[in-house]
Amino acid sequence: MKLIAIDLDGTLLTRERKISENNIKALKEAQKQDIQITIATGRASFDVNTKLREIGMEANIIGTNGASVHTQDGQLLYSAKLNKSTIMKDIKWLLDQHFYMGIYTQDIIFVPTDGLDWLQEELDHLKKHEERAEGFQEATRREYYRTLDSMDVLQDPRIDITKVLVFSYDDEKLAKGRHHFSHQVDINMVTSGTGNFEIMANGVSKGHGLKLLANHLNIKLEDTVAIGDNYNDLSMFEVAGVSVAMGNAYPEIKETCQMVTKRCEEDGVAYAINELLRENAKK
Repeated sequence: MKLIAIDLDGTLLTRERKISENNIKALKEAQKQDIQITIATGRASFDVNTKLREIGMEANIIGTNGASVHTQDGQLLYSAKLNKSTIMKDIKWLLDQHFYMGIYTQDIIFVPTDGLDWLQEELDHLKKHEERAEGFQEATRREYYRTLDSMDVLQDPRIDITKVLVFSYDDEKLAKGRHHFSHQVDINMVTSGTGNFEIMANGVSKGHGLKLLANHLNIKLEDTVAIGDNYNDLSMFEVAGVSVAMGNAYPEIKETCQMVTKRCEEDGVAYAINELLRENAKK
């Protein structure tokens, strides 16, 4: 075991979006043993760096579901952007359908001006309350979020769009959105939860990012471990030497993995790493 790729939400992070002390201890112990720690997430790299600074760590980053790959020292190995003319049409369609979305660029995430209102309308219509709505409100207050006042902003040639993350609480609306993009050949669409889908450039995935990083570090894929909980982690599980599903993962995700650890609220990442380190020591 020479590299461990770890998802963030639902995996390394608690429900409060924190990294527990036990998880931090396990990550640092692995690094002491010269094992490369890699954060592999749908979040943007600048978001991940904020989390890493909070715990005083550096790590490789496979960000935006593989649309960017950075080494531990910050070197950019790979970056993939969506075709601007095509994705602009896609964004317009999503706006016309009143979808809440995050439009990911190199250093800013744009959200529709009326996006939170649209989500609230869905919640009111469905007569339910979701903690995620509060999470979205919290997220949009972060320094790297901007409201999209005009589509013209995205036309700036200096802005590359790397991902569009689409949310809805309305299952029929969400299914309509997924169907709309299901036959578009120049994109890769994945989901990281029941209420979303994510659009990246064709060929982009966490698994592809893991391959690129391992090759750069001269690490064989058979010496890598992937830990995750959701559908956007499947591409990592397919290429990693050892695949580990969180205890809170969907049953079908667990079925694809060689190992199932504890839940994210039970420091499942720390449990898995400690088990793997013990096995490593026997070799």
